[in-house]
Amino acid sequence: MSSRKPLLVVLGATGNQGGSVVAHFLSLSPSPYAIRAVTRDVSSIKAASLVSKGVEVVAGDFDNPQSLDAAFGGASVIFSVTDFVESMMSPLLREKAAASGTSAGFYIRDYEAQQNRNIIDAAAKVSTLEKFIYSSLPNMSKLSGGKYTHVYYADSKAVAEEYGKSTYPKLWEKTNVFYAGFYLENFIGGPLFCPKLVCS
Repeated sequence: MSSRKPLLVVLGATGNQGGSVVAHFLSLSPSPYAIRAVTRDVSSIKAASLVSKGVEVVAGDFDNPQSLDAAFGGASVIFSVTDFVESMMSPLLREKAAASGTSAGFYIRDYEAQQNRNIIDAAAKVSTLEKFIYSSLPNMSKLSGGKYTHVYYADSKAVAEEYGKSTYPKLWEKTNVFYAGFYLENFIGGPLFCPKLVCS
């Protein structure tokens, strides 16, 4: 009987959601999983920190399905999350949106949806996969009957979730969809939500 631990592959391992998944399993002694972090930049400070903690760090690009096939090899569990805000802040993507005549919000909604479809396509190929955890959000446009069409960061994930459910029913039998709430870290991690002292 093999003593090798099952492999947990974590996307977004240098961010809030994926990073918290990695931190949780590293805190267990012993961890029930070998952990592989997928990142575009394996030479980053955050990636190096994960390596120092015993995490395998591999390159993977959500826009490159072949890189995902390699990153997911041998996985027992995959935790998937994408970052709309990072894409929305990309000057290159905003330029592409302008060149296409599409608003940045709608362009990047569709861009992130395709990234998620790429991830789902790759996960569906993994013969060793026992559990797929897909971080999503509700389809606000559909739920509101078309009233709220600008909740891009939610609809981008929801559209791909619907794609996965309809395209890969076998994968979806072993899929848990996770809806994350607002992060308390948002209050201290950046200028958008950080409380400000106002003197009257």
